[in-house]
Amino acid sequence: MRRYSEILTDKDLGFITNILLPHYKDPERLIAILRQDEDILEGMLKDQKLFNFLIKEKDLPIKVSPQLFFLILLIKVKEDFQGKSFTIEKFQRQNMVIFDSKDVVELLNNKDILIYLANMLSSFVKINSYSVLIRLRKGIWRRYRFSDFDIKSLIRYSEMVDEEMRFSSYKRIGDICLFISGVFPEYISEDYKHLFKTHLKIEIISQLSREGYIRHGEYYYKKAAQLRAAQKSDLAEILEKLSENFTTATKPLSHMSNQYLGLVKTTYFFQ
Repeated sequence: MRRYSEILTDKDLGFITNILLPHYKDPERLIAILRQDEDILEGMLKDQKLFNFLIKEKDLPIKVSPQLFFLILLIKVKEDFQGKSFTIEKFQRQNMVIFDSKDVVELLNNKDILIYLANMLSSFVKINSYSVLIRLRKGIWRRYRFSDFDIKSLIRYSEMVDEEMRFSSYKRIGDICLFISGVFPEYISEDYKHLFKTHLKIEIISQLSREGYIRHGEYYYKKAAQLRAAQKSDLAEILEKLSENFTTATKPLSHMSNQYLGLVKTTYFFQ
């Protein structure tokens, strides 16, 4: 099982200790303790004082890593769902009550999953474009450009390379589908699609229905989990679980988006 301290910098740990224990005489020693004792670190990450500061401070994303920012939010979301018996799903513009909050809590109780989600959300803070040379046949090469926020180009790229080189693109497709379905579900509605191009000034991914995002997410997470690279990176079990629980995984992201990011969520993504 992974540790929270693995994805946090010393600056992050220093920020936590400065907020919660501002008068501690030896902050460097405390940072070393947090590196060693996961239980103490987890208790501090759950502290309401830290969460309150996180939400109220407008410039906070500049001061801490995205991993810490989203880790604290996801831990708070898990606590929120522990006090609920149901979640809300939108279907044909109507809200439906689904009694599956225990499933959400069970998913987030898996620390590997929670850390994966924090890293996944952090990866959308900046959108990247790539240019690679693809060998078509002996002596013939083609330069291929693609964005890591474009499902179609990622699928085309994966079709051009050997199977064992498809892991990162398969995983990224799953991440995009989960991110859009959870954090920006309004994009799926025709009423809001234009906002992404006009306000964010980016060409967003291929247009899919909600069911399309779910199917793509489940399929490509599973495909990624089956590759040898998933085993080497210790992600096979995580990706398999996300494939099997894709809709459940969107719930904490939607709650985070609605309750804690709201209308300013574009501040945290697509920089």
